[in-house]
Amino acid sequence: ELLLFLLAIVFLIVAFATSVCTLQETFDDFSRADRAMLSLSEMVLGLYPSSRFEQLQQMRIVMAAVSIFILISLVFLLNLLVAQLNSAYQAIFEDMVGFA
Repeated sequence: ELLLFLLAIVFLIVAFATSVCTLQETFDDFSRADRAMLSLSEMVLGLYPSSRFEQLQQMRIVMAAVSIFILISLVFLLNLLVAQLNSAYQAIFEDMVGFA
């Protein structure tokens, strides 16, 4: 179940990274797809420096895309992870019933 969650987050990072780097903004963290993927991964993990967020706020289109990414990754994907783990727990519980 965790593998499905990781695949979903990787897909989301790749999709947003390629779309943000095509905006042709001059911000170095999003100038190429690999740098954009690294920056978005740092944002998901909470390792992105706050000083760069201040620079990012000056570019409104990139900031809007990053805000949408953060919103989707925090709300939707964490709910997806909880639902997947709950489903796995229910499947294990149904297999255990009657053996205790």
